[in-house]
Formats: sequence, structure tokens, C-alpha cells
Amino acid sequence: MAEELETRILRETIAGTLAAVEHTPAETGTSTGGSWQVGTVTIGGTDYWVFFANGYFDLSGYTQQDKTLFTNNALVQQCPVIFGTGFPFSAHVISTEPLNLDDFEITDPSGGWALPGTMSSSYSLQQIILGSSTSWALDSSINTMRAVNGASWGVGDSTAREKLYYAVAYAMNKSLQAGVFIPDTTFVVPAIIDTEEDLEYMMRLKRSVETV
Repeated sequence: MAEELETRILRETIAGTLAAVEHTPAETGTSTGGSWQVGTVTIGGTDYWVFFANGYFDLSGYTQQDKTLFTNNALVQQCPVIFGTGFPFSAHVISTEPLNLDDFEITDPSGGWALPGTMSSSYSLQQIILGSSTSWALDSSINTMRAVNGASWGVGDSTAREKLYYAVAYAMNKSLQAGVFIPDTTFVVPAIIDTEEDLEYMMRLKRSVETV
């Protein structure tokens, strides 16, 4: 182990957007603001628009020094209430592999949303630092969405790669005509930066570049 340990808190924010489902003149899913993409997925036999945004942490300064980043309880910070209607599902993922829109357009054999790191996805659990999903329901008394169910997964592993990737996705029922403001999302990764023994580092580097 190295004589000195560096501690860092990595933070990156995805700007929010106004997401909408429109039926006139044609059925479309649109987003206003930020760098969001729009795709589709079928969950439980129902068609949804997927509103997606991604980014990455630049770790090249550490890898150039042959250092390893050890994550420690990564988390997502976001406004707790989603205003409007039409968002029954949301997902947040931090991964050692790139995350793209088509990775959030997959359904598993049971009809569920096959998010990265879960069954039927192209990611192994070891490639996921943090994964979380939330189901939302409308609280009509205050006209806002409340979280009613959630799940989390991932191994919180270390990486010797030059980038650490993150993504957020929301699924809106295509049959609804609604506009929803998605708030800013901040990904936070507390980490220790250390220099490993040569053999340990080479093995970790090998694992970091392997794909499933």
C-alpha cells in the first residue's frame, strides 16, 4: 500500500429538464433543457417513453499515476418530489462501463425493466458501483409524485479505468398526456485514491477493461 492516502469526493450534476408526452399532431416524447435523450421501453406490457441523460467522472489524472480509485458509499442527491404526472419509474446508475440510452430500453423475460446490472442486462453486477430504481405514484391531494417502492444494487467496487460513468432515466407512460419537470440530479462518489502493489494493480486494471 502507498504511504499516503488521498481522499476525494467526486460530484457531477445532470441538469434537469421539462419532459412531456404529446399526442397532437403525433405521439411524441420531448424534453426541454439539458442534454436529455428520448427512447422507448415496454414494461409489463405497457409502452413508455424513456427520458435519459448521462455523463462521466474523469479519472485520467489518477490512472496516469497508476493509482486506483476505491469508492465508498456512492449516492445520488435529488429533489425528493417529482412534480406532475406520468412517471411511474426512475433509475440511477453509476458504472465502470459506459451507459447509453439503449441500455435502458431493455425488458427482462418477466416484463420488468432490465436496468444495467440486473438480470437480462449486458452488465455484470461487478461493473455497477451503484444502481437504484424507484416507483412513483401520484398524491392527488397535493398534485405531486411520491416514491412508493424502490430497490438498489451494485458492488461499490474499485476501478483503475480513466472514467467512471453515471446515468439517470425516467419512464413515462405513452398513453398519458403530461408535462413533468425532472429536477437536477447530483451523483456523489466519496473515494480513496491509493497506489497498489504492481501485481494487484495489474490484476485490477485487467478486470477494469474486461467486458461481459
